[in-house]
Amino acid sequence: MTTPVPQISVVIPSHAERRFGHLVEAIAVLRAQSPAPAEIIVVVDHNPALFERASRELTGVTVLENRFQPGVSGTRNTGAAHAAGPLLVFLDDDVRPAPDWLSRLIAPLADPTVVGAGAGTVARWETQQPRWLPDEFLWAVGASYRGLPTRTTRVRNVWSASMAVRRDPFLAAGGFRTDFGKVGDRSRPEDTELCLRLARHSGGHWVYVPDAVISHPVQADRATFRYFLVRCLNEGRGKILMARLLGTGGALTAEQRHLRSVLPRAVWHGITGPLRGAGPRPALRAGAVLAGLLAAALGAVLELLTRHPAAPPVEVGPAEVRPEPTRGRLPALVRDVELTESLPHIPAVAADGRRIERAWLLVRLHTEPIGSVLLDVPEAGLDPAALSTAIDTDLGAELLRRLPAGWPTPAPADLPAGLPPAAASAQLRRRAEVLRDPPPITVVVCTRERPEELARCLDSLLAQPYPNFRVLVVDNAPVTDATRVVTAAAASRGAVERIVEPRAGLSFARNRAVAAAPGEILAWIDDDEVADPHWLSEVARALADHPEADVVSGVIVPAELETDPQLWFESFGGHSKGRGYTPDVFSPATAARQSPLYPLPPFGTGANMTFRPGVIERIGGFDTALGAGTPAMGSEDTLAFTRVLLAGGTVVYHPAAVVRHYHRRDLAGLRKQLVGYGTGLTAAYTGLVLTDPARLLPLLRLAPTALRDLHRPEGPRLAGVGAEFPPELLAANRRGMLRGPAAYLRGRRRARRPQQVVA
Repeated sequence: MTTPVPQISVVIPSHAERRFGHLVEAIAVLRAQSPAPAEIIVVVDHNPALFERASRELTGVTVLENRFQPGVSGTRNTGAAHAAGPLLVFLDDDVRPAPDWLSRLIAPLADPTVVGAGAGTVARWETQQPRWLPDEFLWAVGASYRGLPTRTTRVRNVWSASMAVRRDPFLAAGGFRTDFGKVGDRSRPEDTELCLRLARHSGGHWVYVPDAVISHPVQADRATFRYFLVRCLNEGRGKILMARLLGTGGALTAEQRHLRSVLPRAVWHGITGPLRGAGPRPALRAGAVLAGLLAAALGAVLELLTRHPAAPPVEVGPAEVRPEPTRGRLPALVRDVELTESLPHIPAVAADGRRIERAWLLVRLHTEPIGSVLLDVPEAGLDPAALSTAIDTDLGAELLRRLPAGWPTPAPADLPAGLPPAAASAQLRRRAEVLRDPPPITVVVCTRERPEELARCLDSLLAQPYPNFRVLVVDNAPVTDATRVVTAAAASRGAVERIVEPRAGLSFARNRAVAAAPGEILAWIDDDEVADPHWLSEVARALADHPEADVVSGVIVPAELETDPQLWFESFGGHSKGRGYTPDVFSPATAARQSPLYPLPPFGTGANMTFRPGVIERIGGFDTALGAGTPAMGSEDTLAFTRVLLAGGTVVYHPAAVVRHYHRRDLAGLRKQLVGYGTGLTAAYTGLVLTDPARLLPLLRLAPTALRDLHRPEGPRLAGVGAEFPPELLAANRRGMLRGPAAYLRGRRRARRPQQVVA
């Protein structure tokens, strides 16, 4: 009986269009392998032109874009998260596998104690191997080198140019570190770090298979002595950094062994070569060995002397590379429920087979949201009657308050079939009146190198039925052409314009939009959001109903809750921060019940806010020491709202103006976001006091209440947090608060530099 071959998913990272021919060749050879891979996934690393070409020309191949920060580590993790096979094989886009490569590579994984395997690599020289380059240093050009085993054997690590690994342990260990590895010309041994960490995490071991052969091209510019020295220096730095990351003294045992045994023999062989009549080549190679060792030692010393910012508690983890969507389970289904229509049945199993654990429902009456409910989904699903009972329990009082005058009070039994038609709604009639003479609105989207998110956001804006608006995209400190390409495509379908702000930072981008659109109503939406179909219509209704309003803010609801971190963020308050769905007005007249200073921000958020003409200019613009891209990380919107109120202005909260936000999917991203919230909050207070010292005393009076609220379970910060919420995230948020004042001062110094073009 033959052992069945498990399904194999091959992930190929690609970043440069000049290597497209190599990529096509590699895919052709892959398809001829026996066994053939079940799927081939090409992941493009932040190169829109290459992604478009690969999507168009590669048939029978899944083409994705790297959803992590640039670099080969995030590119591979993206493919791994999407893969379905129990075995992952990583293959570089410019290598050429031998015909029997795949069968030989995966053979050791028949042993359950083997977590992964790596192939032998032969250099394919564009010119020829330099006379001076020793075989012991062929690793510098990505090839197998003298000193490696010559038969299949257990090793400390293999190389990601051709690596097979079990998918589940790989995902459980967190995959490749996205803050470590090859980015451009900077190289770090991300594959070695993964092998050590994964072996420790899984208890398995790695196997080197020299007979599973790939050939790797070596361009002429990599056959130079200069490249050799730079590569050795980077390797020395990378190995020291890797040892720091792993926190173990045994991380460099293989390098120490190579240094003690293989390299001394190479030097001795080179020195004695002329005595044996071998000519000058051995001596040249001995000299190269010594030069390479010195370069690596220099790199190690440089790294030892380099101070790095404190790393977050967990840089990688299962959440970071959790497949999209989460395998086997859907933490919460997000859905709208319109009460004038029949209530739906919420199934227990999604169309893709995932078990739906909860349902997050935005409940609307005549399209206007009245509240949200989060319900557990039992094995049989939620039928309309169960939904009706839950909605009546949580939102019954609010529903009665919103019903038109003269309507009979509905019983829970009336909800499953739907309430009377929407034609009776005064809210819909008022919306229609406003749309007969709609004010012109400029929608502003500030973005930086997020083409996929931007395209999705622009699609939602161009679908707005609002008849009198344009979209202004602010391309902030661009490093690629991606935003221009996306904006040009959208401009062919509607009134979309792109402007560039060269200084990195969200506040610089916001202020650029203000300067470019004087005298216009500015409605702001973030690039990782989509607008509800009625968003602009409801913004216009709020402006018409509140002529005194300087600012209108709306509600932000989740677009998806596909991962646990997304659900945790929503339980922390999401972007709505407990504001609820009841309209409100904030002004000097309301200061007794709601201070403009605390709790912040009750008035709205920059991801869904609209300013009347001249208001932003009156408060001096957005503070460029705050916001994304600064040490403070955020809160430029919070300070703007506060300054409007302190100057005697009015902010209207209008929850019928809905946008949907795609929360951070991974734990590391959520942690960074909560650190940013804490840092930005106290940074905003610092900015307020520095510009208006008279605010210090009122803030000191509020401080005891704020400190109590940090720990009160029923307080505004913790009211929605459940037992499953990781305590480390709350601690991260508090650590951010301690950093805020210093972060603001650093951001202010940076903003004063003549041309700040990097984030």
